[in-house]
Amino acid sequence: MKECEEVDIVYPIEYDSCGRMKYNPGLHFSQFKPWTDEDLDYLINWYNIIGLEEMSLALGKTESKVINMVYKLRNKGLMKTVQDTRSKRQLRHVTSKTRVRKVKPEDIENILKLKITKTNKEIAEMYNVSVSVLIKRIAEYKSYPGQPASNPR
Repeated sequence: MKECEEVDIVYPIEYDSCGRMKYNPGLHFSQFKPWTDEDLDYLINWYNIIGLEEMSLALGKTESKVINMVYKLRNKGLMKTVQDTRSKRQLRHVTSKTRVRKVKPEDIENILKLKITKTNKEIAEMYNVSVSVLIKRIAEYKSYPGQPASNPR
């Protein structure tokens, strides 16, 4: 009997007219699940630090869904409104104060094993990197297996 191969489906990333990422089943894994207490706690404590785009990837929900929850939490007084909000896209703008640990190629195989039992957010916290960096390194590794994650060529 022939064994079935596991195939990774890659969905194209599309953006709406406001520049927000549209629903992508590969990235927004919790889009249709209810908000958990852990999700809300993470949102309240980290939203003003990591920004909308990275928060969306960490929670597995679209940017629109995240921003709607932020609005609700602020109206209930559970989340502070920060006066110095940045409209810059967090993933495309890294300041000199932001220090991101590089994910080593030898870490990727361990990360792929951890993905069976842990979320991207939990793994990123373990390796002290952002969720976006983690996702990017895994994608690079899958595209060029055996090559260093930081330089796929």
